[in-house]
Amino acid sequence: MRTDLIKTAVVFLAFIAGGALAQNQSKVTLSGDIPAGGIRLVNRPGTFFIPDSLAADSARIVSYYQNQGWLDCRLSVSSTSKKGLTIIKYRLFKGERYRLAFAPIIGCPDDSIATASKSIVDFYANQFASSATIEKIADDILRLCARAGYPYCAVIPGGFRKKAGSILEISIVINPGPRVLVKRVEFDGTRNINPGFLSYYSGLRIPFVYSIDLMNSIVWRLNRAHFLKGVGSPKLRYIDIPENGIVYVPIMEMPPVILNGALGYSSGDKSFYGIFNGAVSNILGGGRQFTFSVSRKDKVSRKLRFNYIEPLFLRRPLALELTAYQDDRDSLYIETGGQAGITITSSISFEYGLALGISRIAPESYGRSIITNKKRQLISFHFVSDTRDNSANPLNGDYLRLEASFFNEISRGDSMFSSSSKVYRTAAIDYQKSIAVGLSSSIYGGVYARGDFSGLNSADRQFAVGGFGSLRGYGQDIFYVMRAAIFTVEYRLLTGREGRAYIFADMGFLQKGLVSKKIENKNGFGIGILAPTRSGAATIELAAPSDEGVSAIKLHFGFKAGF
Repeated sequence: MRTDLIKTAVVFLAFIAGGALAQNQSKVTLSGDIPAGGIRLVNRPGTFFIPDSLAADSARIVSYYQNQGWLDCRLSVSSTSKKGLTIIKYRLFKGERYRLAFAPIIGCPDDSIATASKSIVDFYANQFASSATIEKIADDILRLCARAGYPYCAVIPGGFRKKAGSILEISIVINPGPRVLVKRVEFDGTRNINPGFLSYYSGLRIPFVYSIDLMNSIVWRLNRAHFLKGVGSPKLRYIDIPENGIVYVPIMEMPPVILNGALGYSSGDKSFYGIFNGAVSNILGGGRQFTFSVSRKDKVSRKLRFNYIEPLFLRRPLALELTAYQDDRDSLYIETGGQAGITITSSISFEYGLALGISRIAPESYGRSIITNKKRQLISFHFVSDTRDNSANPLNGDYLRLEASFFNEISRGDSMFSSSSKVYRTAAIDYQKSIAVGLSSSIYGGVYARGDFSGLNSADRQFAVGGFGSLRGYGQDIFYVMRAAIFTVEYRLLTGREGRAYIFADMGFLQKGLVSKKIENKNGFGIGILAPTRSGAATIELAAPSDEGVSAIKLHFGFKAGF
């Protein structure tokens, strides 16, 4: 009996408390000067009214408008409840909106930082005062000091003073902290490469004064090295005291053996076509690389090439490249030759190169009536500018390569041809541009143009285009031309640092030039995917030539693997 009485009392008290709580849980609506939608209020429309949060909501509203420059903002608030509805009425008095002005900056460590800091504050002068703008000014000056070698710098905006004409004057104090002398650099991730070689290759001369600009230039240079797969952000630490620094640079080496290429299959003559490359990288820990390349257009045409790169020639920032090659074209001729070239990188994005070469051309069975034995001497110059954020899969940036070549050709006379000596020249341009569209997609455009402008047409001066990496939708090296211009447009959806899906269109203008100067138009279009794999990456493209239609669709398969 006693237990039943206790249960009844508990239920009755819960009923009374629930009724009282229900009376306080009235819905909220706002009136008057309704706050901006960007302010997150506790008592907002459609929620249950919480009286204790009125003061906090009022403070949020006042803080929001003061941070937008209305420093004299005031707010009054009242609330009334009726039939389960609480009406909160705001009255907002913004006052004048203040604009920024700046007192002379205090604490600049040198004149160059003082001048640059003044340019920053002058840019923001007379803009509306807001907390976001003030934070941006402090951050810009902080980055400026860090780039100049003050990584422990602090920028303190303060001394806010209201002045006539709705002006808010701010005093900015710079505490530069110590400059850091880097006494050691550690490359995290080295396996085959000598760390001393990396320091020398990146241009570091230890000890050096730390600066973000210097670190960025080092990362940029290493990111473009053929013997590295990737470079992370450097981390600064100190030894014993902040003035003595150590920098950690994470790197990822290229695998010792690299295989890549593009393959296809022709059902017409039951043969494979394409290109295959192999490389042995980081030889003797010094970034040296030996590569070979084999390509086939059909059963009677192939190219063979050997290449060696010495990235620090004579302990100088010069890359020495040695090349030996042999081209066999359609039983017309065989060209055998070699080249030696030197490349210098003058800045983080500019490169200059010079190459000298010699080759010998011998006609084969079908070429003896149109080609004689020749010896060819070459001198070539090139210039490269590369500002891409990721050379393998860029989201933003440009790539430009210009090349000019001059040939001296000596023909040996026979029963059909007289001896002669001729000089001619060729030029080439390769331009690529990527523009980010959103966070993970980009528009890629490119043009590759090359030509012989001497007017001396000959089959052994033609070059091959077509296929993977050239004019897609056609066989590999299917067209031999004297001049060509290939335009490419792609829409890319980046799926990661090394992956993307894309649609593309290639437009080629080709001039064979042997008999006629007619320009032929060849276009290809399709879809593709670049996918990273455990050992490298794979590319699959479906492309169709416009003059043959979808029925002649080609499958281009490219791969890259490291072991």
